[in-house]
Amino acid sequence: MGINLMYTPLETIFDATMEREGRNITAYTSGSGFQAFMRRNDDGNNYEDRITLYYYTDAPVVQGSLISYGNKVYILVNRETEENHCYYKSSALACNGMITLNNRDVVGIPCYASAMKDGLAERNNVLSLISGTMEFITESNSLSRQIKIDDTFNEFGRTYKVNNIYYKDGILHIITEVTTNENPAGHLKVAIDGLLEEAYMVGDTAQLSATLYINNVITNGTVTWESTDTSVASIDGTGNVRFLSDGSVSFKAYWVEKDISGASGIVVAGNPDVSYTYEIIGKPELACGIRRKYTLKITDNAGNEADNVAFTWNVLAGFEVEQITSENQIMLCVDNEKVIGSTFVLQVIADNNVMDEMEILIKDEL
Repeated sequence: MGINLMYTPLETIFDATMEREGRNITAYTSGSGFQAFMRRNDDGNNYEDRITLYYYTDAPVVQGSLISYGNKVYILVNRETEENHCYYKSSALACNGMITLNNRDVVGIPCYASAMKDGLAERNNVLSLISGTMEFITESNSLSRQIKIDDTFNEFGRTYKVNNIYYKDGILHIITEVTTNENPAGHLKVAIDGLLEEAYMVGDTAQLSATLYINNVITNGTVTWESTDTSVASIDGTGNVRFLSDGSVSFKAYWVEKDISGASGIVVAGNPDVSYTYEIIGKPELACGIRRKYTLKITDNAGNEADNVAFTWNVLAGFEVEQITSENQIMLCVDNEKVIGSTFVLQVIADNNVMDEMEILIKDEL
C-alpha cells in the first residue's frame, strides 16, 4: 500500500527560503510585482553586475524580461530549472545603458551593451568606445520592436547606427556601429537643484542634485560635477558644494552617457557684512599703587560675542602707567602719589579708529 505525502521536501525548503530571503521584484514593462530571492554569482573581478534569481513558476516574467530591483534594472538572460513544478532559476544581468532613438520614436529602453571591439569598459559600467561595433540586448516587446535598421541613438557619449537586429529566446539583439556624432539635445535635459540662495557666505555649504530627463521623463545616468571657479567654490562627486572665497560661480552637471551638460544659475559668494561693538568693562577709578583689571567685550551685529577680532589697547596719560596685557584684558597700575586726583584715558583702537574709551580717576584709596 502506497503512502501519499501531504507535501514535498523541495517545496517546503523553497517556501522557507522565500519567506526568509524573499525580495519584492517588479517586471519592468508590465509593472507586475513578484517575489524572488537572489544569489550573486560573480567572483568580484567581473565588470558585470550579475545575480541569480529564484522565483515561483507563476511569476510574470520569462527569459529576456526586464526586472526592477532597488535602483537598478536587470535583464533575465536565461531561465532554467530542475525537474519540478515549484520554481524557476534565472541569471540576471544589470543594464548599463538606455536606448532612446534620435528620431524619438522609441524612448528610454534599458539595455545591456557588450561585445565591443577596440573599446574599454570601466567598473562603473561607463563605456569608452574608440571605434568598432557594439551589441545591445534588451527585452523583446512592442516598444523595442519599433527599432529598425539604420536607426541611430546616442549612448556612452557616442552615436550608434543600427546595422542588424535579431530576436532569440525573448531577447532583442541590436548590432551597431559607431557613426557620425549627433546631438539629440532637443529631448535631453539635465536639471540642477539645491541652490536655495542667490548669495552665500564664505564657509557655507550646499547640496546639489541633478535630474536627468529624456522627453520630459526622468531617467538614470552617471553624473560628474564641475565648478566654474574652484577658487570661489569647490564641488565633489556627490554634488556637495563649499564656498571658499569672494566671487561669482556656477556649477555644471555632465551626463556621461549622453554627453550633455546642464548648468546652474550664477551665485555670489562673499564674507558677511559684519559690524562690531566694543565695550571696556571695569571701574573708572584706580587706587594709587594698586593694580586693576579691565576687560574688552566685542559683540557682532547679530548679538554674538566675537573672538579673534584685531584691536590694540592705548593709554593717554601725562605720567607713567604700568600696563600688562593678555588677550582681551589689560592690568593697569599707577604708583605715584603726586598724581592722585588726576585722570588718564584708556582706549581701544581697531582699524585705526578709537572704538571705545574710558577716563580713569586716580584715588588715594577705593
